Amino acid sequence: MFVNDTGGFVDGSAVRRRFLVAAKTAGLRRLRFHDLRHSFGTIAVNAALSIRELQEWLGHADARTTARNMHYKERGDEAGRLAKAFEAASYTTEMTVNA
Repeated sequence: MFVNDTGGFVDGSAVRRRFLVAAKTAGLRRLRFHDLRHSFGTIAVNAALSIRELQEWLGHADARTTARNMHYKERGDEAGRLAKAFEAASYTTEMTVNA
């Protein structure tokens, strides 16, 4: 994922050291490098059009792994849409009973 000046891969321990220095310099609490991946998934879930798209962005082989991030998805107007469904059901029931 990270390359050096000559296009070769940067050693994982070098990336980790640089990350820790950058986090300390920024005054951040101690974070694991992998925490950045979770942050990305948490933020990206609201931009993804589908769980499949989010799965591709995160590089997961299994959608069940991606589904763990779905509880962060903003729900928007779910309650309003659900209420409308029950209003329609109530209207249909009234028409059937009164017929």
